[in-house]
Amino acid sequence: MTTPPLTVAVAGRSAAVTVNPTPQRERLWRQRRPANTTSLPMLQQRPRLPPPLPPPISIMPIRPDAENEAGYRDEMGSINGEEGTSRPGDVLRLMDALRLPVEADLYASLLKECAEQSDDAAGAAGAAQVHDHMRRNAGGLLRGTGGTILMNRLLLAYAAAGEVERALEVLEGMPNRDSISWVTMIAGLSAAGDHTGALRLFREMLREWRLGGGGVTVILSVTTVLRCCGSTRDLKLGKCVHGLLLKNGASGCSTLGSSLIRLYGLLGRADDAERVFRSMRARDWAVGAAAMTVACCKMGMIGTALDLFGEMRKAGRRTKGHLFSSIFRACARAGADLPGRQVHACAVKTGVEGREAVRNSLVEMYGRCGLLLDERRVLEIMPEKEQ
Repeated sequence: MTTPPLTVAVAGRSAAVTVNPTPQRERLWRQRRPANTTSLPMLQQRPRLPPPLPPPISIMPIRPDAENEAGYRDEMGSINGEEGTSRPGDVLRLMDALRLPVEADLYASLLKECAEQSDDAAGAAGAAQVHDHMRRNAGGLLRGTGGTILMNRLLLAYAAAGEVERALEVLEGMPNRDSISWVTMIAGLSAAGDHTGALRLFREMLREWRLGGGGVTVILSVTTVLRCCGSTRDLKLGKCVHGLLLKNGASGCSTLGSSLIRLYGLLGRADDAERVFRSMRARDWAVGAAAMTVACCKMGMIGTALDLFGEMRKAGRRTKGHLFSSIFRACARAGADLPGRQVHACAVKTGVEGREAVRNSLVEMYGRCGLLLDERRVLEIMPEKEQ
């Protein structure tokens, strides 16, 4: 038997050479090697890593050309960071396709999105889709306090979109209505211009609920109702609301007091407006003085309005832009250019001259007083889009 070749490393290289061992070494080599063992061939090259796997196949469709880009926006949401056009109905259809239950939080989130839509038609369509899905699949969620909260969200979505008829249907079908339900519906009718309907609903609300304290819902409902009374010139109902506030101890609120002053000023009831102003707390004097100044301007009492304005300036109270606008319009109607110039100087010092409403009232005042040069100066500082 031939002696197997031995591998010898020389200067970093390996080579196979034939060595003649002694008989004793050959015998030991045969004893250590099993009979069925075969020699492994030498590696001819280094092992290599397997090739990488191919990329996964994407299920997203490729971006279409410019002609079909509008359809791509509808299907895929957004392109290049722009806002998508997915609707609440798409989310609900996806949940139904995946057979996942829709919780109350998801309904509330979708209704909030509908209420915040800038497009009334889109908001109304989204609210209708959510409402239909709730009637078909969310019967258990509409029971109890949680159901009332969810229905209030639906009311707000319809009212914000101007769908007051649908909102009224929802309100009539609610088994449990709280103060927020009534306030939302009253505000929605008032915003839609149906002041008579808002007042009628307020009377119905009083038959079910008692006004107590000065909570947020009371303030919102009463301020809306007083605004409706001014729009419909319903002094009798306004006085009834005032008496109701006095009876329940809620007339001390600055917001309600200023709303009453605006109502009486709009209807020309100077004595009632002054009585409300005098009854306000000392810490609410600035709010009441601002409302009283605007009311005096509407009633043509320019002297009283200027006196109150001067007291506010001396007390260091902040005067807002709408206050200047009311005084300028009152000066324009009375033809009082001298006090108007003085108030104009105060507007420049306060930094409200650049506001659009203030500039428009300045142009009206100088134009009616025949001060064309001053009117031209105000027009020169106005942007072109406002002229």
